[in-house]
Amino acid sequence: MRRRAQRHTVDGSGGSEIAGEAIRLSKRRRKPALPEADDALDRLKYEVADELGLRDDIRERGWAEMTTREVGTIGGHMVRKMVRFAERRLTGSDAESVSGAEARD
Repeated sequence: MRRRAQRHTVDGSGGSEIAGEAIRLSKRRRKPALPEADDALDRLKYEVADELGLRDDIRERGWAEMTTREVGTIGGHMVRKMVRFAERRLTGSDAESVSGAEARD
């Protein structure tokens, strides 16, 4: 079966159109499933940045000037920690905190 190529055009309003469907390009932040977890996720983000040696770069340049690779590395490590935390909770061995996992990284 042959796929039809999608047409991609960018209009002047900051949006784009792919195969007739308008997509809004915006600087939006994804919201956590539990709004009360927002502060904990921010703490985890900075904790991971510290562990990776990126905290000073964030202070000097700000998040907007971080490279995609740097931000992606932070996000990837956050996900690993959250998965380990969830696995421990599911198995009943939740004595360690989320930050206790860095010894295994």
